[in-house]
Amino acid sequence: MDERPPLLTLPEELLLLCVDRRTERLKLPPYVHHALAGAVLAELELRGAITISDNRITTVQPLTLGEPVADRLLGALVRDVQLGRPGAKQTRLLGLDTNYAGVSGPSPERPFARRVARARVNMRAVVAAEAPPRQLTQWVRLFSHNLDTHYRESMETRGLVTAHRHRVLGLVPWTTWTAVPGSSALAHSRPSGPRGLHLDTIAATVGLVRPAAQAGPIAAAVSAVIESDKRRRD
Repeated sequence: MDERPPLLTLPEELLLLCVDRRTERLKLPPYVHHALAGAVLAELELRGAITISDNRITTVQPLTLGEPVADRLLGALVRDVQLGRPGAKQTRLLGLDTNYAGVSGPSPERPFARRVARARVNMRAVVAAEAPPRQLTQWVRLFSHNLDTHYRESMETRGLVTAHRHRVLGLVPWTTWTAVPGSSALAHSRPSGPRGLHLDTIAATVGLVRPAAQAGPIAAAVSAVIESDKRRRD
């Protein structure tokens, strides 16, 4: 686990590797949304929010990273474990109860509504007990939806990229994204240690860098999802 929060998170590092050095524009390769999902999982692991073993998430630690997209996805993961949804089998939620009393949000005021809510949680727990645990490939797919858009907008807010919004032929909205001076240089300086290894192996899945190390479980899951999508299209 890193002792201090990084200047850039892994998903941000990954997106800035997509910057064309000549034009400073972001040129996203195919399937980059899957690579970003893997980068989120790697960031959560590096920051101690999740533990990965046997190609699945085995423990979840609710915390705040201070990065809105990753925090939102971690919140979804916490709720998934908390409510006992299918796939949460054997995943431990550290620091919070996994029963109805620990579910975030206001408790229903009426006794009948509380009983219904508790019954729903119990039903989910029963299903989860019989369902196989989610593999990392499933989490990559779940996290991938519109992730490139969410991160570009988040990075615009952080001042890492600038959006240029216009309309093609005056009708079709179109946005191009440009790295602000100095931000792409941060990514190309490349982190070292486990963070750098995660970045290299995940970036290699979409051709942003050449594979130089054996892929860990997260990068392997990203590759498996990408290959599955390619087969579907063939």
